[in-house]
Amino acid sequence: MVLTILAIIAGVSVPVYQRMVMHAKETTLKQDLKLMRDQIDKYVADRDESPGSLDDMVRLGYMREVPVDPITDSNATWEVVMESEPIMPNGRVGIKEVFSGADGTGVDGKPYKEW
Repeated sequence: MVLTILAIIAGVSVPVYQRMVMHAKETTLKQDLKLMRDQIDKYVADRDESPGSLDDMVRLGYMREVPVDPITDSNATWEVVMESEPIMPNGRVGIKEVFSGADGTGVDGKPYKEW
């Protein structure tokens, strides 16, 4: 009887726990994307050019490190969108936008690559 009750409790609590973990990862992803986008804007405002890479932003102190994408568990899976033409007078093309490289969709139904 006790084992049956424990099995029922475990059966109910595991999916709830998994949803909570995924919610935490998605919240972290949203915060990381906002931070990187804000830092790209600051880089452009300070230097009158877009960063050539996320590593440039780390090297010049705009970020301590490239954050780990919480969905892919890697800092190498970020997808950057480069400008199609330079927006600054120096003629260099740089990062315009950054997205997660994770496959799949969030709990809101929107693909991670579109966040």
